[in-house]
Amino acid sequence: MDALTPQWEVTLAPANLPWLPDHTVLGSVVLPGTAYLDAALSAVRQRSGRAQAGLDSVVFAVPLVVADHDAPITRITVDEPTKRFTVNGRSAHTQLWTAHANGRLVEANLGSKRIDVPARSANDRVFDGEDVYKGLSAVGLSYGPAFQCIQSVRIGSAGCVAQLASPESVSAQRHAVHPALADAALQCIAVLLAARPELDIPPAAHVPASIDRVRLYGEVPEDPIAVVEITSTQPLCANAYLASRDGEVALAMTGVTLRPVGSASTPLSELEQYFYEPRWEPLEEEIEGQPAPTVTAPAPRPANVIVEIAQVPLAVAEGARRAASAGVAVLNADTVEKANLAGTFADALDRDEFLRVLVTVGSGKSAVENVAGLVTVAQSLRMVMEAETERGVVSPDVQVVLVSKNAFLAPGDRDLDLDQAALVGARRVLANEQHPAKWSLVDLPAAASAEEVTAEIGAMNRAEEVAVRQGLRWTQRMRRSLPELVAPWEEPFEPTDPEVAYEVQIPDTRTLKDIKLRACDRIEPGPRQVEVRVETVGLNYKDPLKVLGILTERELGKTYFKLEPGMEGFGVITRVGSQVTEVRVGESIAVAERGLLRRYLTFDLDGGAAWEPIADVHLRRDEFDPLAVGSGVPFFTAGYAFYKLADVRPGETVLIHGAAGGMGMAAVQVAANMGAVVYATAGSEERRRAALDLGATAAFDSRSVGFVDDILQITEGRGVDVIYNSLPGEMIAQNFAVAGEFCRIIEIGKADIYFGGATDLKPFSGNLSFHSIDMDRMLRLRRRYSASCGANAPRCSPRASSPRCHTRGSRSKRSSGRSRRCSAPSTWAGLSWICAIRPRRCCPESPSRSRCVRVTPTSSPVDSAGSVWPPPAHWPGPAQPT
Repeated sequence: MDALTPQWEVTLAPANLPWLPDHTVLGSVVLPGTAYLDAALSAVRQRSGRAQAGLDSVVFAVPLVVADHDAPITRITVDEPTKRFTVNGRSAHTQLWTAHANGRLVEANLGSKRIDVPARSANDRVFDGEDVYKGLSAVGLSYGPAFQCIQSVRIGSAGCVAQLASPESVSAQRHAVHPALADAALQCIAVLLAARPELDIPPAAHVPASIDRVRLYGEVPEDPIAVVEITSTQPLCANAYLASRDGEVALAMTGVTLRPVGSASTPLSELEQYFYEPRWEPLEEEIEGQPAPTVTAPAPRPANVIVEIAQVPLAVAEGARRAASAGVAVLNADTVEKANLAGTFADALDRDEFLRVLVTVGSGKSAVENVAGLVTVAQSLRMVMEAETERGVVSPDVQVVLVSKNAFLAPGDRDLDLDQAALVGARRVLANEQHPAKWSLVDLPAAASAEEVTAEIGAMNRAEEVAVRQGLRWTQRMRRSLPELVAPWEEPFEPTDPEVAYEVQIPDTRTLKDIKLRACDRIEPGPRQVEVRVETVGLNYKDPLKVLGILTERELGKTYFKLEPGMEGFGVITRVGSQVTEVRVGESIAVAERGLLRRYLTFDLDGGAAWEPIADVHLRRDEFDPLAVGSGVPFFTAGYAFYKLADVRPGETVLIHGAAGGMGMAAVQVAANMGAVVYATAGSEERRRAALDLGATAAFDSRSVGFVDDILQITEGRGVDVIYNSLPGEMIAQNFAVAGEFCRIIEIGKADIYFGGATDLKPFSGNLSFHSIDMDRMLRLRRRYSASCGANAPRCSPRASSPRCHTRGSRSKRSSGRSRRCSAPSTWAGLSWICAIRPRRCCPESPSRSRCVRVTPTSSPVDSAGSVWPPPAHWPGPAQPT
């Protein structure tokens, strides 16, 4: 432990952590997240001398995987002023350190906590520990004995209660909380998720991403219980407690946010491995025209029994006799008795030591009658085979060839004989039930000659089903064809309708260059809804971060716009609901609503969106630019900041950082219109001139901290009254140097807020106030404020100049004042030129799809997705936090 920078190190060797090899995830040994908690809580105890310890804002950044023959070194470091800790790790073979976890130590008296343990109920679902760990092992979480602490689990409406077993040979002084016990509490989340399918959590293993608060109230009792409750599904959050049986809490982990291991697969990608389709292919070809591999087939033998059903055509009857042996027995299934038919089968089998039955089907009978005749053959055949079994004969040499006409809709066919189509399903069932009999089917065209019939019957020794069309033999093979079926979805098309509806599709690659436009349906407006044809869209700073995956459910889960890009735009109303009186069709409107990156947007006027009709008088102005109307959120934000929070008065000084960006340009105009003296910062001389044109009194460099001296000089050391900031890091600290007495600081940046920036409190002795605002959350939580901003803020600037990015063709023309953080409206015409439109995702059309659907019986327990249902009883579910 360093006196100036407290730190502790431990080598992850079996002698130090004998339980570590038992914590495996997907086959790899991984240091559990609860080990970081144990280390940090132990640090708090050592520093404070208290038995109690706490942690806040714990984030698990990168898992520490322990490779074979390696003993990684971990180090926990504490920043003394902020009490923030970081857990770093490195391999024993390198000097490269990686940050694995961080948070803040809580060195205070925590009091005590008691919870109500859910009472037992007759409706509780109970699993024993063995079943739980079998299920976890099935998804790649093969815990060893040290991490199998769950003895039993019961699930009720109030949550999950588990009885745990304390690890053996654990020294109370060595661990604040043994990682295996805390991990067992998190394992219970998996059981709860699996038992509650209504939560609609994707079936994947989950790991903790962060924990809001960890509180160690005292020593964990021997064999404690774990109590778990789900608090949110979007994002997935839970509370977990280790407690005594009477509810006295020893360890509380509240606000546990979990994320799936790896990237979440889409339903379509999951379906790909199970989706098979029957495809008609030439019998002599296997795949893509390649010759089929040589198959060792039995030598064809002549038929020694022929059974006719209905009125068999002469050509078929003649061809069947030519394919039979001399003296073949010919019977009719409609008139023969089962016993006589069975006797004929038995005589032929005894005489020739094999049985070849040709079943030819004619016309004049219904589907039911045809199947009944086939059943007569099958029942007679069963009598013979049972007799052979009694004689000790195993697998007698028996084959049945069913000859039909147009029972399949094969390549080139336009019509199907439904009376004979039923024979296909019947044969498949008989092939399953009488497997030794080797049932097969050859389907002939209506005009088959006797010679063709003879040839095709003789060839029926390589496939179970063959359709003969135009001299070619076709058979059906099961192919994994989903990629081929959905491939047309990715082929761009040129829409013939100029008003085709489409939307932006976020790519799986999470890269901006792969963004696509996808055709979609227009949504009929409800009673209080309107449909808008979107003409321009404001691309805000958050939007690309959403696409890139930098902003996730953890940061945006409580916002209005959430993870879908597109927040604001301008368009023309095309349809209105029956109860809409505020706007009319053909009227222009500015709107801030989620999911706006689409050609046609349908939204509810009372659903929380900010919207404002644009009067015709403004549209007819010479200086009107429709792209300017696509950026309402910057004006909403500035209006709320200056009118509501800062209460800016005429003559007060306002410093606006990033004044050439989208948010800054709007703020300059709003503040200047209120009579404030505006000082601006921007990154280049050109951008500073743009800020001056918008109403700033002076403009300084935003890419250095030199603005501090400039502001103090121009204000004669007094500083400014209001600071409007979006710049991260050091700029936040430098703002305090120019903050005058009673200064109101408005922070609209998100980097330091989302990712844990720290601020010194000393400057606040000057009666400062610090406000952090997020209009995204405002729209969700306090809609009345956003409505008032929408009604007032945009009107405050008669000039209504806007940051904009004109996207036309393949060029992007940036306005002179636009920075990289700007809000950038784009025309849909330009986007559709750059991003070719993909078709809408609808039911894929198979190349072999016919106009008829044949339903055949099956005895398989496998469902259409290829999975066995119900799942094994011992597995409580697939999701597992670790």
